[in-house]
Order: sequence, then structure tokens, then C-alpha cells
Amino acid sequence: MVVKELKEAMEDHSGLHVVMFPWLAFGHMILFLELSKALAKKGHHTTYVSTPRNLKRLPPLPPNLTQTITFVALPFPSIDGLPDQAEATSDLPLESVEYLKKAYDELKTPFTTLISARCSDWIIHDFASYWLPDVASDLGVPCAYFSIFPPPPAPLAVWEPFLSSRCAPQEELTSPPELADFPTKVSNLPFEAKQLLDFRFAVNASGVSDALQIRTSVRRCRALLVRGCHEFKSNWLALLAKLYETRIIPLTNAMDAWMPSGFEERINGRGFIQKGWILQMKILAHEAIGGFLTEKGIGVEVPRDALDGSVTSDDVAKTLRLVMVEEGGAGVRSRVGELKSVW
Repeated sequence: MVVKELKEAMEDHSGLHVVMFPWLAFGHMILFLELSKALAKKGHHTTYVSTPRNLKRLPPLPPNLTQTITFVALPFPSIDGLPDQAEATSDLPLESVEYLKKAYDELKTPFTTLISARCSDWIIHDFASYWLPDVASDLGVPCAYFSIFPPPPAPLAVWEPFLSSRCAPQEELTSPPELADFPTKVSNLPFEAKQLLDFRFAVNASGVSDALQIRTSVRRCRALLVRGCHEFKSNWLALLAKLYETRIIPLTNAMDAWMPSGFEERINGRGFIQKGWILQMKILAHEAIGGFLTEKGIGVEVPRDALDGSVTSDDVAKTLRLVMVEEGGAGVRSRVGELKSVW
């Protein structure tokens, strides 16, 4: 029932108090803030918890939401290895982020004190607060893990062997999920599998590996929030529910794109911003589009180094020439021509 209550909160009901506790990286904090705004627009109150300097650097709230979103700053601890004023990953080189995770763990006590003093209906947390589900359980407050990974939700599915408590071999990590009841070739590439295995056992300054943090956050939450929708990749959402044995709540268009204040007004008449779904097929069918270079998923893949996954500029150029002009890419161009009639 409580999970249904949270799902309805994402849709059309009001009256909940939801606490947000993101990891100390702006890619996470911004998305948690946008989710807070989406809930506030439905009439819910959210308490957004972070550290003093991070809260000061967040974009300002729209005037109509200032009464429904409360910011609470937890005192940032002093940690050996962390420079002064370093409260986010953007303040640090990559090799020092482990000390930020140690500092984040020390927020457990003030966070627990805060939650104990407030009447909260839900806590929405991030991967790094692996200790939070136990705190929430002791206080009788359900919690949900918000995975910020972009849709489709396939990454969480192919990571399941890595996130499980058993020691999955690399071969399992490079194969599609066994529980998938639909045809798919989605899996980790060899270099990705190796990185995941290395990642599993890499203990940082906090004393806990990132793998254990993610696994605990996913396995002990009452619901898993993912970026996606049932209309698109519903099979992957169903697979996630089966793999992790928890309720999956897709967030669709719940978050407006974040832009600097006044940006839309400044480009009015000179540019165009499309929020939500775009007519991708119509855009790709336009005669001005000569090719489509994307991260992964369709078409011809740029060759990658099997050991580290790197690509070279020469390989990118060769692949583009193959697709666009060379004889070997004639089949690809022919298929594109056929698809244009569909688009």
C-alpha cells in the first residue's frame, strides 16, 4: 500500500512529505531537485537535504514552489584528505572522491537526528547512502532508491550479476540477463565486465566498495525509481522488478530540463527548446541530416579497444566514411532509405 501511495504521488494525489537525500555530485543533486519540483507541483512537501555549500550552489526555486520545498543543510564534517570547501565531486580530482564518500557516511548521525524529528512519509535516497534503508526501517519510514541512470533501464538489468551477493564470473556479465523473457542482445562489453569486477572489490576510504553501496541501496529499498516509462521499454521495467524483487516506478517527464534562469527568454526568436519527447524520426528524415552519431544502440558501431573501451579519432573517421560513402556501407545506406518511408 505504501508503494502505491508513492506511485500515486508521482501522478495526481497530494499531501505527502518526502525527504530527498542525493549523493554529493551535481548530476545527482540537480535531478533530485527536479524530482522535488515535480512532487511540489502535485501539492506535496519535500525536504531537500544536503550540505551548506552545495545548497547555495543549486539553482533558485520558482517563486510558486518556495513554500513546498524546504532546504536543510547538514554540517559538513572535516575529513583528512578533503580540502576546505570541497563538498561535491566537482570540487575534487577523481582520486580524492573516496574521501568525499567517507564524509558522506559521517552525515548518517545528523541525518538520523533530522529524520527522527520530522514526520516523513517517504525518503528518496541515492546509491551512496547505503546505510539509509536501515535507518529508515528503524524509524518506520519507507524509502525509495532513485537511480539517475538515463533510460532505457537496461544498465541496471545487465548489472544484476555484478550487484548480486554471489561472485558472478565475467562470462555471465557479458551475456544478456538470464531472466529476460524477450529477445535481447544487450550485455556488458568485455572491458565493461572487467571494470565492473574491479569495481566490485575496490574498497575506498569509506571502507565500503561502491558495489556494496549500490547493492545495499537497491536490495533494501521499498521501491526503485528509474527514468523511463511503461510505453517505452516496458519489458525492461518488468525485468527489473523480477531481478530485484521490488516495485519499479518509472519517472516519465517528471523533470523539466534545467536551464539557467531566463535562458528561454534570451534565445526567443533565435533558437528553439523542445522539452519532453521530440520527433526524432521526423528530424532524422530531414534532407539536411546526413548522418547520426550516437553513443550506442543502432547502426554501425565504432570499433573499441577490447581492454579499455577507448576509441580513436581514426576509427571514428573510418566508420563515418564507411557509412556515408564507401561501398562497404551500401547496405546501411539502403536500410536507411527504406526506413525513410516509415519516418
